[in-house]
Amino acid sequence: MLFRSQQKYAAPPAATSHALLEVLVARGYVVDTFKPEFGLINATHKLLDKNDDRISINTDISASVIAFEGGSQVQMSANARKVAHRKPGSRIAGALLGYEPSDYRTVVKDDSAVEDAAFYRDLLSAIDANLHGTEVPATAHTRRFSAALGRSMQAAADGLSQQGYSIVRTDEKLGLVIAARRVRTQSEKEDGWSASCIRATIYVKPVTATDSVLFASAS
Repeated sequence: MLFRSQQKYAAPPAATSHALLEVLVARGYVVDTFKPEFGLINATHKLLDKNDDRISINTDISASVIAFEGGSQVQMSANARKVAHRKPGSRIAGALLGYEPSDYRTVVKDDSAVEDAAFYRDLLSAIDANLHGTEVPATAHTRRFSAALGRSMQAAADGLSQQGYSIVRTDEKLGLVIAARRVRTQSEKEDGWSASCIRATIYVKPVTATDSVLFASAS
């Protein structure tokens, strides 16, 4: 993996990994994989084109948090993909030709590395602010609860399950809940069907022994 930006912090790898998770989820990234034993985090942010909801820009981030003398170091790289989402096939055509219509198919129109230094500088500076700050800014992705970390995580997992999500992973040590939901819908007008696949990430940050802040993102 070729990392395009890096920064050192005067904090142990575990604390830096938590700060990185907070930054990503608070900004709408969903966590794809997180391997704390290797300090690796992969996350994706999907942004629909404001003029055409069949087009999206998907930003994939790969980050590594490693131990360094006196603290830790974050190495990061990102790719941006322009993706076109095609309509599903026809049920009638499928019956005639002997196949089942597929989900919305995606075609990658462009895939390029993110070279903008300001993009990385913004994320790395936010990690530093999380490591040194005490107040959590109120955003659409955050909510504070008068509950300890474990209770908030359990409530988040229960809430997702009640909404039809399958819990992919929970890790109280990381404060992380990853879930996915698949909803199939039929459309007589389009003479076909489609499946919406929603991925959600919950990150819970303890503030005190009895209070915590929940960060949520979905795509």
